[in-house]
Amino acid sequence: MYRNVRVIPRQLLEQLYVEKQWSVREVAEYFQCSVDTIMRRMKQYDIERRPLKKDINMVHVQALYETGKWSLHSLAKRYDVSITTMASRMKEYGLACQRSTKNVSIDPVRICRAYKSGNTSDSIARMYGISQWKVHHVLRHMGMCTTPKVQNHRKVEEMAYLYIHHHRWKVHHILRHMGMCTTPKVQ
Repeated sequence: MYRNVRVIPRQLLEQLYVEKQWSVREVAEYFQCSVDTIMRRMKQYDIERRPLKKDINMVHVQALYETGKWSLHSLAKRYDVSITTMASRMKEYGLACQRSTKNVSIDPVRICRAYKSGNTSDSIARMYGISQWKVHHVLRHMGMCTTPKVQNHRKVEEMAYLYIHHHRWKVHHILRHMGMCTTPKVQ
């Protein structure tokens, strides 16, 4: 939530944006307001916006990319731009971004089993070499809910009740009763 900013001094705005070369987002964070507010004040004060295109040495990018050691992601990180920006610049320059030629076969049943056994969507994605989005897509397609259920809080309350009022029970008995674990862990 942004606070209502009525006064943004022109001199300070010019100093931060023009002289110190802060980004609009950095200026907005400084004033604790939205980027839109800063943009409106800049227009009101006739402060010219810097060009949006960041200068990237494409000859150097091409040399790094063609060695095969620098990925699109690593180049974007090095030049402090988004992956989309780097891909667009490479396309403008005539460099074709290579897509992965690796075909990944996805077994929805195995993905569901992995998720049911407690693996996160991120760890499943890494296991199978696919995106986390794809894991969520497969799980939803298979009818599985990937968002935490509201009942988890009730389960904790019920576990606490059973533990307090049935103190003779061992933890694995409570878990079995809750349907969370069928057998105690054997070491």
